[in-house]
Amino acid sequence: MNNNSKTTLSLLLEWFEKVGITYNKEYLDIDYHIRGTGDGLGILALKDIPLDTIVCKIPKSAILSIKTSSITKIIEESLLKGGIGLSVALMYEIGIGEKSRWYGYIQSIPKKEPLPMFWDDESYRHLAGTELEKSAKEDYELLKSDFESIVLPLTETYPDIFTKDIFTLDNFLNASSLVSSRAFQVDNYHGDAMVPLADIFNHKTGAENVHLITEGNLCEVCGKIESLCKCDGDNSSCDGKDDDDNENKNENETNPEEEQKIAEMIEIKIVRECKKGDEVFNTYGEHANASLLNKYGFTELNNAYDVVSIDIKRIMRIMCPNDRKKPKMIERAMFWFEHRMKFLPPEFHDPNNTENDDEIDDINDFFFRFENSTEIDPDLRGLLLVQLVDGGTFQIWKKDKKAFNRWLKALPTEEKKRKFNQPSLKEKLCQYVAQFAEARLKDYPTTLEQDYEELKPIDESKFKLKEKVPEEILYHRWGLILRIGEKELLNRYINRYKDGKDTKEEDKTNDTQNGSNKKRKL
Repeated sequence: MNNNSKTTLSLLLEWFEKVGITYNKEYLDIDYHIRGTGDGLGILALKDIPLDTIVCKIPKSAILSIKTSSITKIIEESLLKGGIGLSVALMYEIGIGEKSRWYGYIQSIPKKEPLPMFWDDESYRHLAGTELEKSAKEDYELLKSDFESIVLPLTETYPDIFTKDIFTLDNFLNASSLVSSRAFQVDNYHGDAMVPLADIFNHKTGAENVHLITEGNLCEVCGKIESLCKCDGDNSSCDGKDDDDNENKNENETNPEEEQKIAEMIEIKIVRECKKGDEVFNTYGEHANASLLNKYGFTELNNAYDVVSIDIKRIMRIMCPNDRKKPKMIERAMFWFEHRMKFLPPEFHDPNNTENDDEIDDINDFFFRFENSTEIDPDLRGLLLVQLVDGGTFQIWKKDKKAFNRWLKALPTEEKKRKFNQPSLKEKLCQYVAQFAEARLKDYPTTLEQDYEELKPIDESKFKLKEKVPEEILYHRWGLILRIGEKELLNRYINRYKDGKDTKEEDKTNDTQNGSNKKRKL
């Protein structure tokens, strides 16, 4: 650790003591040691840490939210909420420097996170073909629009507070990147907030060691627990109960004032045992690499939550190269999208966010997903089935929607009975899915083998722990890992559905038959 890092960490730890943030120094070590950048903070286990150990306590008075900021009153008057409100609050606190109550914390975090929207053109080319190639630039434009429509007017309304040297587009983008990558949902009152110490724990998908414990059901207006809230029920998440309602409380129950003290503290608890010398991880949730990179500024090899999308326009081009037939395809597509939510499985989450739409006017923006399970997207499956049935059947469905329902319900049985030429229909469906994956794979300018070769000299294993890695190498590495994960996923779909066969389903059938034969022999 260099002298600057030592000073930064020292100031942070002094600030922790000042605001009441504590961590178990017997178990945890905070250090500039972390993989990837070499200058990011992380937390190591000094000894084996048993399950259920509370290792950190963070008073909510120390977090930075729209309710605790130095400009809370202005934020509330301006009706700023969510990520924008927090970004404005953070931008202000950063701008006033040592005058900020959070300076000890702010001086320890980076100026911005290395999100793709900040990358130069040379680095951005590593995202060619990926899920991020368009969306990262779209995010930049959305944030720029938010700045111009929401933040800039504040400099006119409150010129003494929102000074133009602090409230610039660059500063807003920087603050937004920090909020995107570091903020936690704390409770109903604070909403998203910057939580010092908690944001030092780095992410590991599906292998986190800690969870944050916090009472989330607080009044949105006063921040009190239900039994202490005096707010009008219409303006609060509480019921506004009087103290008299608590007269018959069980003597063993916690006193409301004690409950409130507990609710005003965030605890960090060990949920997976840590061994001495291991890094102690949190998790930011189940995210594809595209989401991790776009929101948090890193990627993971072998990410089980990777997804690749394909839009309906591409599907239409593959299925119908003849323009004269496209009106019929569009008619069938509209039929499916109009009725789809009635037939999709209950657990289906629509990435197009149209669950509550009664009518869909434009289908051009629809997309479908390839996922780690390599199962066919239920939405895509339904669309293909509607496209592939004969014209007579479709005309019946148009007149009698119940007939469509009966057909879908009977489909699994009819496939097994091989009626209505269903094996042919199923083969076509599999063939198309493989073709879609092959077409999507062509969007990348390099092959999977080339990506692996590019990754070898810049792999994380080539750099020492705590070594500062140049940004351009980091961006190159993250882009390669993103591309590799997406390409491997598409190849798994191609291998499963090529030649019009579902090889995974065939393997299951063969295993079942082999098992039955073994039983007969016995």
